[in-house]
Amino acid sequence: MLTFMRVTTATAVLALLTACGGSKEMAKGSSEEPAVSAAKAALGAAIGAKTGLGVSTDDLPDFAELPPGAKAIHNMKINQPDSKGGSLSLETSQSLEEVANFYRGVVAKHGLKIMMETAAGEGMMLNTQSEDQKRSLQVLLGRGEDGKTSINLVHVQRKE
Repeated sequence: MLTFMRVTTATAVLALLTACGGSKEMAKGSSEEPAVSAAKAALGAAIGAKTGLGVSTDDLPDFAELPPGAKAIHNMKINQPDSKGGSLSLETSQSLEEVANFYRGVVAKHGLKIMMETAAGEGMMLNTQSEDQKRSLQVLLGRGEDGKTSINLVHVQRKE
């Protein structure tokens, strides 16, 4: 299950980078585009790093709510000329279905529409988007062998 979540998280990060669009400007002193550097850092975090130390969730958009009692593990932010977003990894002792129901309520409250919902074994994914396509939230859930539910939120908000 942990491998499923890591692969799913890595896929979500790549989707986020695609949604935000890549910049053609190179980072100063770097031979890589900023989006490539960000993708490498995010994939490294998704595949192995899990600290939970000092992870801030203060600047999330209002539609990227956290379930009560969820612990933030990793927060990666992306800021592009036309959009901003990020990928937030969390874990909670709530069941997969409790967390899914929480996010169904969140997306309805914030005017997002569930575009796709899939479930397989101990994993689930909700893809949501606002009517004007300016806000999107992807919720990836997985139940670990330790009984905890892993959550990955990929949020994108187009700038006006």
